Amino acid sequence: MKDNPFPENIKKIAIAAPAGPCPETDLIKTRETIESFGISVTTTPNAFRGTHEKYFSAELQKRVDDIHLCWQDNSIDLVLCARGGYGSAKLLPHLDWDLLRSRVLPVMGLSDITALHLGMLSRGVSFAISSCVAKNFMGMLDDSFSFDYMKKSLCHGKNEKIVMPQEKEIKTVKDGSASGSAVLANLTVMASLCGTDFMPDLSGAVLFLEDINEPPYKVDRCLNQLQMSGIIGKLSALVFSSFDGCGSALELEHIFMSCASNVNGPVLSGFPFGHSFPCFSYTQGRHITIKEGGLIYTA
Repeated sequence: MKDNPFPENIKKIAIAAPAGPCPETDLIKTRETIESFGISVTTTPNAFRGTHEKYFSAELQKRVDDIHLCWQDNSIDLVLCARGGYGSAKLLPHLDWDLLRSRVLPVMGLSDITALHLGMLSRGVSFAISSCVAKNFMGMLDDSFSFDYMKKSLCHGKNEKIVMPQEKEIKTVKDGSASGSAVLANLTVMASLCGTDFMPDLSGAVLFLEDINEPPYKVDRCLNQLQMSGIIGKLSALVFSSFDGCGSALELEHIFMSCASNVNGPVLSGFPFGHSFPCFSYTQGRHITIKEGGLIYTA
């Protein structure tokens, strides 16, 4: 039997699909495993509805309705997003932010869910957790680093050094020390929110970026967008994480070094966060510290 990463106060989890479609069959094992922990699992009414736009899980209003339902149903203790893909950003102008501020409800996910998380940060909604999606839940359970930090993301924090998995090596692109609110994001999704009022103020933030299967010039383009929007220069630190399928190590190193010259603080690369395991989980906006030599401490 798998170990349970959820604290005792999580009695019911809703699986929602605010972005791309996810076949219900892909979530059978995830659902059965969570239920084996003694936790009730429900899926939102439109999670598998489908639409003529095959890259969405359902029509826009249906996806908005599902998010609202999660807040309206006080028996739901946590929202676990089914997958990323594309579509979360389209929800942002249509969400009832007063409703979402009415109670604390953890929303877990990453990749395209970055848009929903950034919107929550910009509107003072608690609390967004960057962590694995339901589709990849079983992989998280099988990886000790990923499991530990998903579990810790739902508990009261304590100051401790992040011990990297043996197969991962943090590289120092630009040395230094910094601390601030952690923001974990998919690069291309974050860049798409530049110029909107759903981009939170990142002054003094420690930004962790990841992406997957984007050619190097697109990685460079999105970083340039963040730079020209004034975001990079406001950060206290920048941490490049997993960029699987985004070019060679040499190409990425050159892009990261170029970007580092615009950061007023330390810049690291190779951190285990993104679409593959091991994957770090953390509450968006929670304090984090970087010390010289690439050491990272949670709060």
